[in-house]
Order: sequence, then structure tokens, then C-alpha cells
Amino acid sequence: MHCDGGNGSKGNISTMGTTNTKHLAAISQLSSEDPCADKPQVKLNKVLHSNLGGKGPDSGAEGLVYDAVSIIPSESSQPLLLVINATNANIRTDPKANGFHGKYARISVWGGTHIDATFKLLQKETLEPARVSELDITFFDLDTHSGGKAVESVQLDGLQQYFLTKNSQVAASEGDDGYTTFKATKVGSANDNPTDPLFLTVEQKDKAVTVRYINVNTFHAKLGVTAGQGAHR
Repeated sequence: MHCDGGNGSKGNISTMGTTNTKHLAAISQLSSEDPCADKPQVKLNKVLHSNLGGKGPDSGAEGLVYDAVSIIPSESSQPLLLVINATNANIRTDPKANGFHGKYARISVWGGTHIDATFKLLQKETLEPARVSELDITFFDLDTHSGGKAVESVQLDGLQQYFLTKNSQVAASEGDDGYTTFKATKVGSANDNPTDPLFLTVEQKDKAVTVRYINVNTFHAKLGVTAGQGAHR
């Protein structure tokens, strides 16, 4: 999850006409200095429970739970939980791949399937909803398998804005159902997967989309991969 508020971490932004889309300048970020260090942000620390769709590896309640913290400079940090629940039946996922990949949160989806997921931010101590005034989230590494098959996509509802690079490899479309779809258009492999948001190439930024929510504690996403070669994406 990116910093809450402030555009400094997202490059140079220019408004595109009258739409809610903005383009980001894609420049390689190869610095260990965190651009979000002095901005409000929600940080994910570790996985507390992993049983998305009841597929394990943990037993017990369904869901993927991250230990998180809301950081606001000059204020006390607020411990949170990010709870992700699958709402469609019998999902296909690789349980061992869910959780983290490097410094990124990750959910795996098998080719030809999708996961309907609800994301909720909760107060860690009380489990009451934790509402964030402005929340920016980036989905990275939207690509396809070789030959253009196994196309990855994410559909989101309720977002305020979305941000793409000028030469984005992600196609965006807005549906009548309130969901916005972001779909991969270029081939990728495990060799170009990002592992650290502070060390990104131009191509890795071009395969990402940042979305903004206002006054939110819950949102819904459909994470999908079309049929094709390869197991999970």
C-alpha cells in the first residue's frame, strides 16, 4: 500500500482531459531512500494467518490476514489488520505463494479462474473498521504468459482515481457495474517480477496501476487470469 496523500512518490503527474485517469512519468527508481517516509501510509509487516478460500496452509478461519500499521508523521502509529476474504466458492490458488513475495503482498490465481476478494482494514485491538481518509494501492506485475495467453487482470469497485504511466502496458476500462478493469497487454516472466518498490525499472512501472480510494475501510476486487499456459500467476 502506497503513501496516503501527496504525489511525490508517484513521479510527475499530469491530468488527462476530464477523466479520472492520470499518467505517471515512468522513470527507474533505483534508490534506497523511501519517498513515503515522511508521508501518511499503511505498511504491511507480516502474515498472521493464511487460509484464503479455505485452501491453507493454515487451518481455521478462511482468509488472509496481514499485520499492518497506519503511520502518520508526528502522530502515534495505529496497529491495524488487513483482512482479505475470498467470496467465491472453490477458488484455485497456490497457498504457499500467498502472503509476501520480497517486499510485496501477493495473492496467486490459477489460469482460467478468478478470485472475488474483499479487502478490509480493521483496528487490531478491537477489530472495529479502520477508516482511511485517502488510500493509494498499487497492483504490480500485470502481464501475460508467453504467446499472450494467461492474461492477468484486476477489477476494482469504488475507486476515486487511477494512475498509469504514459507508456503503460496495462489497459483500463470502466464498466457499467461500477467496476474498473485493468488488464495486462504485454508478456512477462518470473525474471522481471519486482521484489522491492524502491528498486523499480521502467518496465516494472509500466506493468503497474495505482488506484486511489477516499474515506474507505473496505473494497472489493476480482483477481483473474484467463486460460493459458502455466499454473498460477
